[in-house]
Amino acid sequence: MKQFQFEYKSFGQFKNELTKIKQWESSHIVSKTVLQVYSVELENSIFIEMFAAIDEILPDAIYLGCSSNGNIIDGKISESDIIIICTIFEYPSTKVKVLQYDMDNPAKAAEMLAEEVNKNNWVKAIEFL
Repeated sequence: MKQFQFEYKSFGQFKNELTKIKQWESSHIVSKTVLQVYSVELENSIFIEMFAAIDEILPDAIYLGCSSNGNIIDGKISESDIIIICTIFEYPSTKVKVLQYDMDNPAKAAEMLAEEVNKNNWVKAIEFL
């Protein structure tokens, strides 16, 4: 597993970071790439550009995100409102699945998640955003 962490400073810088990740992938065995985007502000136009760039440069990557009250990167509080964590899994047996539940009914969401885990014996971890 390899992880890249970086702050969003500009769209050009973001595309450069994605290109570096693509270059790393091209010289290694990669099974899954997951990008997590954490943001203090939810500026839709920035995310539309970001996700289009991910689709272009890393078309097989899975990406997801959430809002935050602040971001920590490399053990320090980030001055950037947006940070990106990219995790690259190298084992071919690695599986990643993203699910979204309506949290208006947390008990129902928990029940649906338990059903999903029970029917997929490969699940080793669950992350909530």
